[in-house]
Amino acid sequence: MFIPNKSHSEVAPQNGRESGDSANSAPISDLVEEYALRIKKLEEENSALSDQLSHYRKLHGQMSDSINESLTIQKASEIITQHLEYDKIASALLELCSRILKFSDGNIFLASGNSWNAILPNENPDFQILLNNLSEEGIIDWILDQNRTVVIPSEELLQSDQLQSRQGTLVLAPLSVNKKKLGILVLKTDIAQDDFSKQNLQLLKILSLQAAIAIQYTRLYKNLEETHHNLENSQANLMHAIKLATVGEIAGGIAHEINNPLQIILGKIQIAKMGKMTPDTFQLLEMQALRIATIVRGLLTLARRGDSNGDTAVDFRYLVENTIELIRNQIEKRNITIQVSLASRLPAIWGNSIFLQQILLNFILSAKKRMVGGGEIRITAAVNQDGVLEVEIADNGPSLASNIIASILDPFASVGSSREAEAHFGLLISVQMIREIGGDITIKTVEPQGNIVSILMPIKT
Repeated sequence: MFIPNKSHSEVAPQNGRESGDSANSAPISDLVEEYALRIKKLEEENSALSDQLSHYRKLHGQMSDSINESLTIQKASEIITQHLEYDKIASALLELCSRILKFSDGNIFLASGNSWNAILPNENPDFQILLNNLSEEGIIDWILDQNRTVVIPSEELLQSDQLQSRQGTLVLAPLSVNKKKLGILVLKTDIAQDDFSKQNLQLLKILSLQAAIAIQYTRLYKNLEETHHNLENSQANLMHAIKLATVGEIAGGIAHEINNPLQIILGKIQIAKMGKMTPDTFQLLEMQALRIATIVRGLLTLARRGDSNGDTAVDFRYLVENTIELIRNQIEKRNITIQVSLASRLPAIWGNSIFLQQILLNFILSAKKRMVGGGEIRITAAVNQDGVLEVEIADNGPSLASNIIASILDPFASVGSSREAEAHFGLLISVQMIREIGGDITIKTVEPQGNIVSILMPIKT
């Protein structure tokens, strides 16, 4: 047992306080109070953390909803680029709407005069009854004018007694772009009117807008496609008219070409009637008849309607030789010589033989018209260093004016007068024909006078 020594027992209490139980009671009370304060503070912190956690959970939920909405809207935007058919747009829109709310039936109706046409096959007769009546009441126009999505209980509709099903709720969303009324989205759902959230209605409105943009884009595309088709038909008719004009222009020369072998044939027949047949008479008659047949066949080929699609291989050497034979006589009658220099090996080219012949004729006959006092036309063809067939048609006639060249190469350029434009219209069409088959063309003048037309033709590989 420990017994303190005297020196310890005699030590005086601090601060004048006596030793004993009373001296130890004050520190315990302070400690309890301190613990109580700490517990209260921890409870306050715990409450704050609980509130913060609840806030974070709520915020996380809102962020998740926002992300889902953004993904849905992004998916809706893909409608514009992925679909150019009304039924596919409608199907995609309904699939996206099903992610927002459950509905039993839905469709898009496009405005057509005073009637509404369903995009998708619609087996629900109630929709047509609703739209006709709501349109007569002015409700549809109001929805489109206000650009608002509305929810109407079927039983509250004035025409509910005409419906096969009076249960459920009707959702109407406008389809309009820049105040242009295109149509309306109709959904039939069992969700009560009061259970629709503002957020759902807003999202339906956004999806409807995306679909409206897609429909408007598709409508413009189809109109453009139809216009392009009509333009192609007009261009084909125009090209055929130019070909017929070319046939008329060279008809005189062709008549002369046919007349010469006919005279030979008639002469040989007269000789044969007199009994003066020679061993080579029938061979000569056959040659002259074949010559006439070749000329007529070339003329008919030129006048025939043809497709401008460059999807066939054409023997360019044969094409040039055949074209020259059609017009050589009338060219030479004007004291114009034709020099043809073709490379020994010419590859096949893409194009249509009729149109390619028309191109050559247009440039050759244009040069002939300018060379009133005679001259020379040179036609050369070879594969250049880029592996492309390059054809040159050069003449030493009067040089074309710069504005005329510009108008030939660019149909929207101004040529100064309608008479000048008409005079070179065949060349303008030829340029477009060359570009249609993937070729290119340049026209330049030379000093002191003359013109060089360089045509690049795609080679068949």
